[in-house]
Amino acid sequence: MYIYVNQKLNSMKIQLTKSAKQELKEINKRISNAGDEGYDEVCSSLNERELLVTDAGMYVNEAYVNNSFKRLDNWCKRAGEGEFQNDHRMSVKKNIGKMLIEDIITIVD
Repeated sequence: MYIYVNQKLNSMKIQLTKSAKQELKEINKRISNAGDEGYDEVCSSLNERELLVTDAGMYVNEAYVNNSFKRLDNWCKRAGEGEFQNDHRMSVKKNIGKMLIEDIITIVD
């Protein structure tokens, strides 16, 4: 038996934590200081956490899709289509999970 509840879901969004904002500023400064010639070298030297921080920054700043959702699963699908040019929702979900565990992002109303 199913019970239908007419409950309006609030829109949510991804937000960087305070520490992640600072980390992103430092990463961007390194990239900026490297210039065009050093861009690839800096990017290839980023560790796993730094890559997660930069990905989180892209999500928050709506690089792939609007940072507003009612269902995270649907948002992950749309973000995957934008980031990977096809449906890689599982990759996005995995990244979001790591970002939450690593205290890089929070999800807020």
